[in-house]
Amino acid sequence: MAADGVDCLKLQLVHGPDRHDLYVPISGPRKHELGMCLPEEEAGDVLTVGHLTKAVTELTEIPQTCQRLIFKGRSLTKLDESLSSLGVKQGSKIMLLGKKPESVDMVDEQKLKTAEKELGRLSKTMSDISQELDGINKGFLEKKLQQPALQKLRKQILVASEAFMKLLESLDSLRFAEDNKGSKIKRKNMADRIQKLLERCDVLSEGVKEILQGSS
Repeated sequence: MAADGVDCLKLQLVHGPDRHDLYVPISGPRKHELGMCLPEEEAGDVLTVGHLTKAVTELTEIPQTCQRLIFKGRSLTKLDESLSSLGVKQGSKIMLLGKKPESVDMVDEQKLKTAEKELGRLSKTMSDISQELDGINKGFLEKKLQQPALQKLRKQILVASEAFMKLLESLDSLRFAEDNKGSKIKRKNMADRIQKLLERCDVLSEGVKEILQGSS
């Protein structure tokens, strides 16, 4: 044992909200057995909060900057403070608050899902515009109502076209790891689909223009 403290501790790390939830394996807290010993080069020193944070990082992959360690209601914030001076001893329970930071892939995958939903919504809008324009072409709408309806469709097509361009920019900003081929393929397929829908916007816009010119 090192002077002024212990040089080897076995602690129990509780990562989760309440102690009574410890026996809920799916949604409750996780309990870790944490064994800690001084590095050989530090023999003779004492274990500190800094040693504890490093051990916690190795165990949970939660970086020190994302950790909040609590012992008997007190936050352990001073890295050079000895664990013995805090009353930490064999079998003590240390509570950990914090989580691993989300990876760039996880964040961008969520953005990809959001973009996919928006693309689905815009695709339906384009389908509705196409059906309405087809109905006007077939004479299903009174002549006097056609011009305001066509002006409305023209505006909807313009809004949709701008939204598609923003989606393309959003997809282009996403970054995925080299081995994340699934997300990369999905992004490419979505981009290809948007390009086709933009071409469809041009076709519909021309269709509206032709009808308007014919009715003037």
